[in-house]
Amino acid sequence: MTVAITDRLIQDNAVTKRTLQLVGVAAMFIVSKYEEILSPAVEDFACVTNHSYTKLQICQMEMKILQALGFCLGHPPPPHFLRRASMIAEPMLYCDLLHVDLEQHILAKYLMDLSIVDYDMVHFPPSKITAAASCLSLKLKGHKWIPTLQYHMSYTERDLLPVMQHTAKNVILVNEGITQHVAIKKKYSTNKNIEISGSEELKSSITQHLAQPLMQELTPL
Repeated sequence: MTVAITDRLIQDNAVTKRTLQLVGVAAMFIVSKYEEILSPAVEDFACVTNHSYTKLQICQMEMKILQALGFCLGHPPPPHFLRRASMIAEPMLYCDLLHVDLEQHILAKYLMDLSIVDYDMVHFPPSKITAAASCLSLKLKGHKWIPTLQYHMSYTERDLLPVMQHTAKNVILVNEGITQHVAIKKKYSTNKNIEISGSEELKSSITQHLAQPLMQELTPL
């Protein structure tokens, strides 16, 4: 939610590199009060910045963000939609129409998280990013985006194609070390996440084919 608030602010407002950390900390401060029963005090967030910003500066930025967003914070993040997709798919396990297991769910989470660092995907709604990640993870596991999921998630596979292309591009950029954003790959290389970022499925021809149009547009970094 912190990322979503920051992205929404940056889309419509000029934010300098110098104040970007302040924006992020203030956004996190807002989210903590929105999500937590006992939220951290503003002093804690000042400490996170090593006191680069004062409590007053954080509170002032908090007000600027809220005013810029019209106090509208009800912006469900992609994981909320992924839980819905998994709940929809779960009953189908018993009719052998679809097999959604923990590995597929974590794979979809990994694909979603890669979108966080891709500014070319900021304009896609969270529901579409989630549906694309879920669809691509199913395809990589040899399954299909069946009509029931299309109906409940409101997207056909054709609708999701542009998002899946960006997602596949991000997988290749991370796997080949072309991008510096490797923290997400490391996060999903742990036993807790069943080392999904090293999965052979991510190197499949499906990923290569989807990413090809966008990879051709990229210039060397």
